[in-house]
Amino acid sequence: MVSHTAIIVDNNEELSNILSDLLKVKNIKTEGICHTHSESIELAKSKKPDIVFWNWDMAINNGVKTLKEIKKVASHPVIVIITEEKIVEEKKLSKYGASYVIFKPFRLKQIMEIIEKLKVVNYSMG
Repeated sequence: MVSHTAIIVDNNEELSNILSDLLKVKNIKTEGICHTHSESIELAKSKKPDIVFWNWDMAINNGVKTLKEIKKVASHPVIVIITEEKIVEEKKLSKYGASYVIFKPFRLKQIMEIIEKLKVVNYSMG
């Protein structure tokens, strides 16, 4: 039984597929995978996912704007930011709407822990 939905925004196809498979095991349906931020807004608007896994490093100059737009069009989903940028402050990303931030390289266990946290709070999402 699928409990919630997600979209994945990442330019790494292999990572996107692994993440999608992991979500499936946890009964979270991947509604779509896209590889650009402009596609992510359209996908979020059409699918209205509960969770967005988003590669912040793809954001050239419009990351904050895109993040705010996704939050608006998808009825305030949980946003999980994945980034290599150690200089990006977690507090700053939280201010812009990130629910969780994961720094690369990361372990799939970290994704699992976030999913479990969401289940504990009963997915108090939109």
